[in-house]
Order: sequence, then structure tokens, then C-alpha cells
Amino acid sequence: AYAEDRPIVLFLSRLHEKKRPELLIDVARELQSEATIVLAGDGDPNYVESLRRQASDTTVRFPGFVRGTPKVAMYAHATCFALPTSQENFGYVLFEALAAGAPVLTTKGADTWPEIDTSGGGMVLDPTSKAFAAAIRQLIASPESTVQMGARGRTWALENLNAEAATKQLLNQYAQLKEEQG
Repeated sequence: AYAEDRPIVLFLSRLHEKKRPELLIDVARELQSEATIVLAGDGDPNYVESLRRQASDTTVRFPGFVRGTPKVAMYAHATCFALPTSQENFGYVLFEALAAGAPVLTTKGADTWPEIDTSGGGMVLDPTSKAFAAAIRQLIASPESTVQMGARGRTWALENLNAEAATKQLLNQYAQLKEEQG
């Protein structure tokens, strides 16, 4: 069971060194009882076990791999979504979180960080536990602003990431290229 009385910071991805889940374990140490960090996902069993050992004295929870309704519920109950990745080509989970209305915290390691920044639903942070802890504290301290941030991200995602919008953007790019070539 999760501490429902505490804000939940959700990481939902493959547990891998490049995604820096250890950074969120350090954040849990800094935040202590201020929030529950949920590292949802699976990965190499030895690596996951090393993460569990590192987090043994923290509020970090490891529900394992989730999909379907439980995954949607996790996004819905999260105060924010955090992915302190060192490298992410697209990062579907970032946009799933936006679409679910969860504010997103990530780094410039995500190639789509400009879109996260533009969406109004996320923050692009330095890849340090101090930066992530400060951002999480800011979100916890201002629930109304956090909800508004999540709503901006959701609106942006629904307007920009549906098939019709993507097709329109692609056609506009083709038209622009054609125009430039004369």
C-alpha cells in the first residue's frame, strides 16, 4: 500500500542506469516523509535489486512493471512525473504523463525537452537530486499551481499529439519545403 496522505512522485519506465532512478532515490532521502517516490518498471534483476538495496531506508516503492488500468491510475494519482534521464530519444512516458495531466520533471537528456518546456506542463531541470527535490517541493507547496500546470500539459498534449494535428504539421512542413525549393 502507498502512503496516500503523501504526494506521489512517479517514475514509470524501464529501470536502467541511463534513466537515473538512483537520482530519485537520493531525492527520496532529501524529501524524507514529504513525498513517496514510486519507481514503476522492471529491468535487469541484478540492477533492480541494487536499487532496492539503495532505497531500503527511504519511502521509495517498487511496484514492478505496470500497464493498462493500473498504469493510468498511477498517472492520475501522481503529484508529478519524474524522469531524470541522461538519454531519451522520444520518451513516450513523458507525453503519456502530460496527457494524463501530471506535471513532468525531466532533463535535457530527453531529446523532446523543448516540447516539454513549450507545453507549459513540465519543467526541464539540471540532472541533480537538489534540482529535482526543489522542483518537487515547489509543486507540493502550491497544489493549485500544480493542478494548473498539469492541465496546461494535458491541453497541449491533446492538441499537439493527436493524429490530426500530427498530419497537419507534416503537411505544413512538406508545403514549406516545396515553397523553399521553388
